[in-house]
Amino acid sequence: MARSDGSKFYIHCGFHKTGSTSLQAALLFSAARLRAMGVLVPYAGTTANAARSTIDPAGAGHHNIAWQLLRSRRFDHGRGNIADLAQEIAGFSGDVILSSEFFESLLGQPDALNPLRNLARDTGREVVFILYLRNQIAYCESLFFEMLKHGEGLEYARHTAMILQTGTYCQEESINHFHYDRVVD
Repeated sequence: MARSDGSKFYIHCGFHKTGSTSLQAALLFSAARLRAMGVLVPYAGTTANAARSTIDPAGAGHHNIAWQLLRSRRFDHGRGNIADLAQEIAGFSGDVILSSEFFESLLGQPDALNPLRNLARDTGREVVFILYLRNQIAYCESLFFEMLKHGEGLEYARHTAMILQTGTYCQEESINHFHYDRVVD
């Protein structure tokens, strides 16, 4: 059902600690108004309630879609997958917006994003990637404190050494990028 009417398939890739959760909550909260304006914020891949009567900011992102592409242990078939996403957008003719800071982890392995690129192509939409970046030093510090909140991570010297040596911070399957020029390439 490919068409070429100029519709877009926006993929917001975070980064972590750039206000992504607030953006996701705002998108989900405004989903009905956006849909009326020709923009779909899909339910598939979020933990949001299907009726969207309650908005939990932590569940507003399309994390399950990102986790599926990452082959993460956090992926949960019950929260929606790419097939569910395809079904949800099949009858919609406007723009589509996905948002998850976990898409950041896929930016170092572009082929992992092919299922989303293919879905966009198959529905006649142009893929547009959206990245919000922050100063790398502030990002490093904020990420360190976020990891501490979750009882994870390294001591600060090792945390920063990993970032300086590799340009990334890796925790399980999650990858945070600090060499922005590499990611954009």
